[in-house]
Amino acid sequence: MQSNQMNTITIECQNELIMDFNNGRQCSLNTTKILAIYLERVTESIVQMSKCLPAFNQLLDSDQIALIKYGCFEMCSLRSVLCFDFEYEYWNYALDSEKTSALATLAEDQVFIACAKAGSAALDGLTSQQLFDLTQQNLVTASAMVQKRADAAQRQGLVCYANFNNNYGPGVLNIMGPTGEPQVLSTATSDDQKAEATKEIAQMTQLIICDEQYRAKHINDTITCNFLEQHGGALAQFNIKLPILNTVMGAGGTLLKGVTPPMASVVSQIGALYQQLYTTGKQCSQNLDLSTPQGCANLKMFDNELDRLGELGALAVASNLPIPI
Repeated sequence: MQSNQMNTITIECQNELIMDFNNGRQCSLNTTKILAIYLERVTESIVQMSKCLPAFNQLLDSDQIALIKYGCFEMCSLRSVLCFDFEYEYWNYALDSEKTSALATLAEDQVFIACAKAGSAALDGLTSQQLFDLTQQNLVTASAMVQKRADAAQRQGLVCYANFNNNYGPGVLNIMGPTGEPQVLSTATSDDQKAEATKEIAQMTQLIICDEQYRAKHINDTITCNFLEQHGGALAQFNIKLPILNTVMGAGGTLLKGVTPPMASVVSQIGALYQQLYTTGKQCSQNLDLSTPQGCANLKMFDNELDRLGELGALAVASNLPIPI
C-alpha cells in the first residue's frame, strides 16, 4: 500500500477511536474490523509460509492443523510489535493492496447493522400470530434467495457449494417452517416464554433476510485458488475455521447467550445442520472426479461461509444488535 493511503486509513481510525472514546463508547467498530482484517491476512500468510517448509509438510495433517491453530495468535502478536508506534502508543496496520476491499466491507457491514436494527424494531407491537406469519414469509423469501445462490454456484461449476445451498434452504425450513416452529414453541414452559421465543425466531429470520441481501451482492463473485491453496492451503484453512461453528452455535456460543430454551433448540438444530452440510461439502470437494482447481474453489466458498458466520457473531457483539445472535 502506498504510504499516503496508509496514512489516510490510520488517521481515520484514530480520529474515530478518539471520538468514540470521548462519547463514552468502548470500542470503534471500524477499528476493530480493520484489525480483524489485518489478522486474517497475517493468518493466511502464516499458513502459506508454513506450507513452504519441508519439515512442516512432513508432519501429519492433524499436527499441522494443531501447530497453526495454537501458534497463529502468538505469531500475530509477535509480528504486531513491528506495527506498534511506541511514541504515540498505537498500532499502525497496513492492509496492502486490499484497502479498497476492506473499506467496502466496512460499508456493507454498516448497511447490514442498520438493516438488522430496523428489522428488530419492526417487530415491536406485533402479536404472536403476526410474528409467526412474518417468520414464515421471511423463510419463503430467504429460501428463494438461497436457491438463486445455488443456481449461480451451479453455473460457475461449484457443484459442492451448489449442493450445500440446495440442502441448506429446505433444512432451515424444516427447523423453523410451518411445521417446525410450532414443534419448537410447544417446548416452552410458559405463555410468556412462548411469546418471547416467537419473537426471537422472528428476529432471527429478519437477520437472515439482511444477510441474504448482503450475499445477493456477491452472488457472481469469482473464486480462484493460487498454487498453495490448490495443494492443501484451502483445506488447511477450512479445517482451522470449522471450529467457528462451536464458537457461534455450540454450548456457550454467541448465538445461545441469553435466549429462551426454544430458541436455543433452534440454534442447536441449525448448528447440527451446518455441521452436516460442511462435512458433506468437504467430502464432495475432495472427490477425485473434480479437478484440483474445482475442488479448491468449492473449499474456498465454504471458507467464506465460515468467515461470514463468525463475522455475524462479531458484528452482533460489537454493535449490540437487538437480535438473538
